[in-house]
Amino acid sequence: MVRGGSRQLFAKRLRDGVVPYLARRGRQVTLTAGLSDIRCLTVEVSSFEILYRTPFGGWLPELGARNYAESVLMRPNGRYGLDVWGRGTKLANLEWDDIQGPICVVSLATGHWRNELLALTADCP
Repeated sequence: MVRGGSRQLFAKRLRDGVVPYLARRGRQVTLTAGLSDIRCLTVEVSSFEILYRTPFGGWLPELGARNYAESVLMRPNGRYGLDVWGRGTKLANLEWDDIQGPICVVSLATGHWRNELLALTADCP
């Protein structure tokens, strides 16, 4: 468990630690959801599987605010999202609209996995 941390604080630590790791080590996959395909970045770290989705189809955007706003309006699920699975169990589901904005904690399990995952993804070359 994260000492003295709230769900929101840990969610921010998780996002800020894992997304850069995904940018360096992730691979792009296409998942079918209903009638549409969603491109995501995914990576396996020890016993964890991490999935990152953006309104831009998986890769980290290098676009301006206008393009971001347009993409959010055009897509029904236009938010950024981070899902963490461990040993067949969904441990975290986070969503946000802007890297500076608040994080919506859809679900976040407690336990030792939190510090373990942060340690595994820290200081990625």
